[in-house]
This record gives sequence, structure tokens and C-alpha cells, in this order.
Amino acid sequence: MKFLTTIFFLLSFTAKAQVGSDSTFLSRLYLPFGVGSSTTDDSKTFSGKVLLSGFEYRIRKTNGIFFRFNFDYRVQHYKITGNSHYNVSEGKLDFTDYLIGFGNRFCKKNLRIFGLIQGGITSYNYLVVSGQDNGYKLSEVKNETPAFRGTMGLEYYLHSNVAFTFESSYTIIPTYAIFWDKRLSIVEFSLGFTTTLF
Repeated sequence: MKFLTTIFFLLSFTAKAQVGSDSTFLSRLYLPFGVGSSTTDDSKTFSGKVLLSGFEYRIRKTNGIFFRFNFDYRVQHYKITGNSHYNVSEGKLDFTDYLIGFGNRFCKKNLRIFGLIQGGITSYNYLVVSGQDNGYKLSEVKNETPAFRGTMGLEYYLHSNVAFTFESSYTIIPTYAIFWDKRLSIVEFSLGFTTTLF
């Protein structure tokens, strides 16, 4: 995620030099960012922390239809008992979500409310332990699975391009994994801000 963020900022400053600060496209490109917590409905995968980031393009700056791409990082803790398929019974899962979708925003002066629907993939990593002649070896395993999310948000604008945000979202991972049952449902709450670069 650090690599993607670095690339984005480099491209953004290049675009700034090429098209100027009065570009209509750049003035409608917002960068939502937030930190928060998450919880699940599963007995094996527990609460965690989430870091939200992304790009949002607005057809109109104040209200109406918008498009958003999220790349979010989330840590969920797990505990598996009576497991014969996986040799680490307790640990953490590192998720990275890549989601794209569209939403609608309604405004009343400095206060705005929006709803958003997204789909994409989530990538999660976990550790496995294997025996070696001279000790143990930790290996990281990566899996990817589809993910779908619905989000409701509230924004308070300090300036035409800067706002504090509160978001609540519901994410569904519809596939089975040893860390959860038939599907995993995740509820997230976050506080943050949104702004344009230029």
C-alpha cells in the first residue's frame, strides 16, 4: 500500500505540473482517508483496526453521483480451536481491500450525507510454521477472495474542499476460509477527512 500511495503522489504532482491547478478533473478528485475499528459476526475472527484510503471522483463537487476506488488495510485477530488443517491456532490476518463502486451524495450547507456500493477483491496474509532441522521456519501465505461493501457516511465541510468524515460500512466476504465459516461479515466505523490535492 505504501508503494501505491507513493506512485499516486508522484503522478499527481506530475499532472499538476502538466495541466495546472485550475484543472476541472483535479478539482473534482478527492482523497478520502480514515482510521477506525472493525468487528465481525464470526466466532473465530475478532475485532481489529482499519486504515481507509482511496480516490474519489465527483461529477459535481457538492452533491450527486460519484465514483470511488478504495485500497484499505485492515488487521483482524483470530483464534482457532480443534483445528487439524492449520498449525497456528491464534494470530492475525492482514487484509488489503481493493474495491471500486459508485454512490450518491446529498448536501445541506456544510453537512453532507452519502451512500456507496462497492465490489472487488480482498487479499489477506497469514503465517504458517514449518519444522526445520535446525529449528522452525515462519512462512507467509497470501490468498485473494471477492468482497462486497456498502457504506454510509457523514461529512462536515470546513472549506469547500476540506471536510471531516464519519463512515460506517458493512463488508461481506462470500467465500469460505479456515479462519471463518461460510462467509465473513465485517462492520467498520472510521473517522477521517477528505480533501483535494489542488
